[in-house]
Amino acid sequence: MDVNERMSSLLGRLMDSWRAAAVTVALVPLIPHLPLLLGRVSPVWDALNGFGPYFMLIGDYVRHGEFLLWNPFINGGSPDYIEPQLGAFSPLVMLMAFVSGGSRLGFGLYWLAVWVLGPVGVLILARRLGAPAWGGVVAALGFAFSGLYTGQAEHTPHFATISFLPLVLWRLDVAMRAGSYRAAAEAGALWGLSALAGYPGLVLLNWCFAFLWSVGRVLWEDTTPRMSFSSSLRRLIVMHGVVLLIGLVVLSPTYGAFFVEGPGYSQRTDTLPREVVIGQIALHPATLLTLASPAFAFVDMFEYTDIAMRSVYLGTLVPILAAVAVIGRRRGLRWWLLALAIGFLLTAMGRALPFRGWLYDWFPPTRYFRAPALFRNYFILGVSLLSVFGARDLAATLQTQSRREWRRFVAIAACSVLAALTVFAVTLGLVGVNGEAVRTIARAHAWATWLAPAALVAVASVAGWQRRADIMPLALVGLAVVDALGTAVIVRPLMYGQSAAWRAVAGEHRPLAALSQAGLMRLPDNGGNFTFVSKTPAMHGYSPLAGVLFDDYAEDPVLLASATGERRIWFSAAVTRLGRSLGCFEAFEARAAQLGAPPLVIHSPEVMRQSYKFPYRPPNQPRAATRASVPCDATLDAAPAAERLDSRTVRVVAYEPRRLTLQVDVPTSGWLLVTDSWSYGWNASVNGRATPLSGGNFIFRAVPVDAGTNVVDFQFDAFGFPWLVCLSWLTLAAVGAAAIIRPTE
Repeated sequence: MDVNERMSSLLGRLMDSWRAAAVTVALVPLIPHLPLLLGRVSPVWDALNGFGPYFMLIGDYVRHGEFLLWNPFINGGSPDYIEPQLGAFSPLVMLMAFVSGGSRLGFGLYWLAVWVLGPVGVLILARRLGAPAWGGVVAALGFAFSGLYTGQAEHTPHFATISFLPLVLWRLDVAMRAGSYRAAAEAGALWGLSALAGYPGLVLLNWCFAFLWSVGRVLWEDTTPRMSFSSSLRRLIVMHGVVLLIGLVVLSPTYGAFFVEGPGYSQRTDTLPREVVIGQIALHPATLLTLASPAFAFVDMFEYTDIAMRSVYLGTLVPILAAVAVIGRRRGLRWWLLALAIGFLLTAMGRALPFRGWLYDWFPPTRYFRAPALFRNYFILGVSLLSVFGARDLAATLQTQSRREWRRFVAIAACSVLAALTVFAVTLGLVGVNGEAVRTIARAHAWATWLAPAALVAVASVAGWQRRADIMPLALVGLAVVDALGTAVIVRPLMYGQSAAWRAVAGEHRPLAALSQAGLMRLPDNGGNFTFVSKTPAMHGYSPLAGVLFDDYAEDPVLLASATGERRIWFSAAVTRLGRSLGCFEAFEARAAQLGAPPLVIHSPEVMRQSYKFPYRPPNQPRAATRASVPCDATLDAAPAAERLDSRTVRVVAYEPRRLTLQVDVPTSGWLLVTDSWSYGWNASVNGRATPLSGGNFIFRAVPVDAGTNVVDFQFDAFGFPWLVCLSWLTLAAVGAAAIIRPTE
């Protein structure tokens, strides 16, 4: 055997090695993300101002021996354990946050870990579907650097949720073929685990996609040999029943509490208006241009699509291989998968097409989340999985030396390249791309990565079959790597930025115990949640939970001043009982403006447990100058201003995340207003006697007190804690142990 033959043999074994494939898929995403891990850049937007600081805060809680149940550092206090996106009960988040000590490096490692998880899942699923190792690498890298990840790098919970889906599909496939309840339980555990630190809308859509995938496998693939169609259908229903049972148990600590704790605190427990669900952050049809180049995400022609959700780029090879999988094929599953991908894509275009509206009308769970563009994630995954079948076909063509199949592949590749380059050249000439540097890099990237497949096909076509079989796998993997890294350069502004606050995190870090040392001091705003690091409470910040009422409070100077600074405890002998309607709040605002200080109004516990029906306003959007009022159930014309207490009459006995104890001296009996947020889990005692906790001034806590000295103690008991957490984690542990001790396929 000469040197060339030995080299070809070595390369052939390397391209067929799933271990080498796994190393490639795990390491390539690391290369462009090294600056983040080295602390030279910061995440951008939501990751910088929201999810990064929250990850650090969870690390501080864990190292303090606590779960993040109540967060006193934002919105006057927030029941953050009911917000699934934060991962307060996710063992994966908590473990990485604990090990890293709530550092920015820890968040970077978590961010990268969930980023890599999805492509690795695609690789595992590709192996199960019979693709060659090199085909799995091409599909996985296309998925890893698709618009799903690079565009939504700021939305950590979004891509963290999707990253689990390929693994769920893998275990479902095993469950369906082998009739394995254990594999179905593993799929359910993975689905539930994704929900503990994921976006709820995507958690729901993950299950929908998985169910529809399973339907296709039953209808058109022999996943259940020697079984009739009716038996296969029964197996599908049973296996998905197991998935739902295990998954719902795993996600129960957060989602169960959400509908108990949430209504009185957050408007997110209510369905959204139809026009909001359909129209806000919908996918513009012109965003399909990003299939030709990721640079088109920077074009300003997509009027209503957020820049993070514009791209459907999948690389150059994934669309070609996906076309190979379906064009000229009579394979039902592939056409079913294509139909699913296109169906999700059309649904993403909520403003241009009616599909999202139909889903709103016919499938009520989808009424709780907006941003139709999220549906495009499943188009990206569907096309990536189709490319797995295309790679399998190409590998068979190279092995069987079928000239007819090779010509079909050449024709598809040539047409794809011609179409993509034509679209790129015409679009770039018409609209351009913001930034000369981006334009130059985009032009080089597009011509190089789209012409390379054509050149490769041309070279392979004149080579013999043996050389063709040696050249193609290695060249396709190399092209996929180059395409991925080039994409990362182009879309870098969507992933990274420069932030002095991010770099200063280590110097400002304080332990959780610092809350007691700060007393009652509270800032008006937390500057992008970075006061989580310094442990300084703030009245307003980046929070997925806070609704319109909190935003309105923060925008009113008198009301905001009443809940900030060191003197934010109030007393009044005269109070007015109100509902929490918009009209009552506007009357309250007007009276506070007249007096220069708020009156004290109280709301019964029953009223506080009900959702307040304020007009919907998108997160972080300013309040309109005028709003239509509705009548209030009481008048505040004679309500006096409450009295602000000072350090002579208020002493902080204890201030912890889940406990606040005050000693107050008041001249007469009346009501004490503590400007910490009301929530279902809080209870109170006054002088050792349990006392019903009322709402005060719409969002705070109020209790009756007697003349003289009173010791007022507030304690927070999270719904279902710790029993639901124990049930969830024990279920995960049991399923994981069974998978290790007696693994299935």
